[in-house]
Amino acid sequence: MGRNTYQTDSEFSSESESINTEALLSRGKTHFNSCNYEKALANLEVVLDIEQNHADALIYRGKIYYVLKKFHASLDDLNHALEIDPYNVQGLIARGNTFWMLNDYDLCLNDLDSVLKKPSE
Repeated sequence: MGRNTYQTDSEFSSESESINTEALLSRGKTHFNSCNYEKALANLEVVLDIEQNHADALIYRGKIYYVLKKFHASLDDLNHALEIDPYNVQGLIARGNTFWMLNDYDLCLNDLDSVLKKPSE
C-alpha cells in the first residue's frame, strides 16, 4: 500500500517538505493527547482532505467533537469510521460514550457489548 503525501503550508513544514498522512495523523494524536484540540483538528482535517475514508483520523476527530460537546458531529465521524472498520475498538467505545451522552443507552450498550464480543485477531 502506497503512502499518500501532501504539500503542506509553512505551519506544518518547510515549503519543500512533503508530509504523509500517517505523520499528520501521529501529530494530530499527539495534539489530542496534549488537549490541544484546535491543532489536532487542523492536522486531522488535512489527513481527511487527502483520504476521506481514513478510519483512525475520523475516530480521533470524533473524539475531539465529543470533548467539545458536539455530539452529533462526533457520531457522524464515528459512524463513518465504523462503516470502514466495524470492529475498531476505539471507535466502538467512543461511539458508545457518545450515545451515553445523548441518553441513548440501548445503542451505548450495543457498542460496548460489541467490544466484548469482538473477534480475536
